[in-house]
Amino acid sequence: MDLLSAELLKALDESYNLGGNASAIKAELLYTHKAQGRNVAHSPALAELPGQLSHLAEDADTVLDKVDYYRIRDHVKRTHEAADDDQVVDGRLVRRSILHARHAVGKCRRSLASSLSCRGRAAVDVEFFNRSIVSERIKSLMAQMQPLCAKISDFLKLELMDPRTTAANTTAAAAFSERVTTTTSTSLEAKLYGRYAEFYAAINEITGDRDGLAVLPVVGPGGIGKTTFTQHLFHDQRVKKHFHVRIWVHVSLRFDVLRLTKEIFNNMVASEVSWRRRWGNEREPHNLEQLQTLVERRLQSRRVLLFLFDMWLCDREYKWDKFLAPFRKTSAKGSTVIVTTRSEETADMVKSETNLLIRLGGLDSRPIWAFFLACALGDERAEHHKELLDLGREIVKKLKFSPLAAKTVGRLLKKDLTRRHWSRVLDSKEWEHADSVNDIMPALKLSYDCLPFHLQKCFTYCALFPDDYQYQDSELTHLWSALGVINCSGQDDRIQDIGLKYINGLVNNGIFQKVDGVKFSHKKGREVKHTYYVMHGLLHELARIVSSRECLSIDCSNPRFAYTPPSIRHLSIRTSCTSDTVGLDHYQNFKEEIRNLKEQISVANLHTVMFIGEYDERFSEAFKEILQDVKHVRVLRLFQTTLEFLPSKLIHLRYLRIQASKKTMNTVKIE
Repeated sequence: MDLLSAELLKALDESYNLGGNASAIKAELLYTHKAQGRNVAHSPALAELPGQLSHLAEDADTVLDKVDYYRIRDHVKRTHEAADDDQVVDGRLVRRSILHARHAVGKCRRSLASSLSCRGRAAVDVEFFNRSIVSERIKSLMAQMQPLCAKISDFLKLELMDPRTTAANTTAAAAFSERVTTTTSTSLEAKLYGRYAEFYAAINEITGDRDGLAVLPVVGPGGIGKTTFTQHLFHDQRVKKHFHVRIWVHVSLRFDVLRLTKEIFNNMVASEVSWRRRWGNEREPHNLEQLQTLVERRLQSRRVLLFLFDMWLCDREYKWDKFLAPFRKTSAKGSTVIVTTRSEETADMVKSETNLLIRLGGLDSRPIWAFFLACALGDERAEHHKELLDLGREIVKKLKFSPLAAKTVGRLLKKDLTRRHWSRVLDSKEWEHADSVNDIMPALKLSYDCLPFHLQKCFTYCALFPDDYQYQDSELTHLWSALGVINCSGQDDRIQDIGLKYINGLVNNGIFQKVDGVKFSHKKGREVKHTYYVMHGLLHELARIVSSRECLSIDCSNPRFAYTPPSIRHLSIRTSCTSDTVGLDHYQNFKEEIRNLKEQISVANLHTVMFIGEYDERFSEAFKEILQDVKHVRVLRLFQTTLEFLPSKLIHLRYLRIQASKKTMNTVKIE
């Protein structure tokens, strides 16, 4: 509900004589804000109302945005379309908006001139601003919002009067005002809890004297600790001494031989400065045969340990054999591939005939208790908090012996080491929603419910990115600011500072893991520090669940459009240059799926459209009809060649990111 900023409501109140309506709406929205920031799954009567009100607020924000745009235009062109005859303009608001507008126009002019020059002069000023129509529209939206606000307000007041629901549903959100997983090989846990027998068996297996290539699967359900287990293998001193090359690659849902081989090749040449300098003048190899030849050359006489993390399903055994071909040709003995997977079928397919299979289940009672205490108490000693231990043991029983659940809930408990807070967590109704004996999603959802409302919104928008994504702080800050999550009004901090504060809040609550790595800078000709953030796959799955009515992410290689709710406001498309492996029929089917999607959602009301990945001309063409119809979009992340599909007038646009090619990225921020 932060969409209805105090400044704009005040300006509208003055401009359109809305009287007490704006103030009344602000008062009622306070109750709605509370409803959106808490778990309402146990209250069917309340569950749908915040969503309905949120969409009305978005519509109101669109109208307010339009008013602000025409006020700026009035100021620039010295016209009076958006001003009342007797209006006294809020000078502070306009001056600030003018500064933002001039800054944005200057940046856009430099960035987009070459891209848009072929389109001719756009008729951006044809539309006439009718104050009377806009005023009636705002009054209509307020009239629709007030009864919804009243219902939520009454419901919450009744809840507060019921001591039973107060005890069960009051969260510790006030206590929260103020490395878990994916593609990184960095060891995120300083200590390995339990697993000692499996760990030493794996060490002996991969460092033993043998011929040929061995494949060792590590199989277990999500959140069970496969990542931590293999990260400790990766960094073990005996392993470092035994293998000449160690490589870590994230596989994810789709087993793409070309992409994986390319990542392995990039990993191998990461330290070869001469090769990377030569890359500035030579095209990076994209052909699978060329890449495998280059990989094979670099593996000659070198013993390699390859970690394939989070492999789901390889639908063809020949794909697996094709992928392994360069590793089987190395003359060095003892090379090994370690595969982590949730699928028993995948583990059986990839494992060598005579080799070990590591099967991980839940931690035993002693190590899970020790790990839970380490997460919940940190440096505090357990004997100093004896009053919490009985509650802690009852909470651990609900964690399904899962390390991820123990870590996530432990972070939640660590924020407030009081018996009152730990009792609230233990008594939460969220535990009742477990679907199976191994379901840890309620534990993760509980931590989400206890986040402050602004961090909940930040978390839900992460569903727009792939599950193996490396999040950048500047990228997240621009996105959150453009979508209204970050509001600098009345604060001295800059947007960047607030964004970093929000990111640190997600780190402290166990949602993000900060990774301090390095990357090669073509500009500087050397490696530079590279900080990014990662998220566990199950937490990303939770983000998709809680945002399913407003966010939709599409993978072009495997689109799945069943029922798509019409309330979708944010759309992301993951693309990859797969022209060599995907047939024409797939593209035609995909275009048909996009047409069906357009019938299910309101494209004009989309606030976000993002392309993530490598440019593919045919896939981008499939989205032409969607891009032509965007009208109220706030965030656009596009390839340069797709700009021509956009309408000429996008007055609500706040964040534009253009990807010209794989190596060239240009980011423009519009406020």
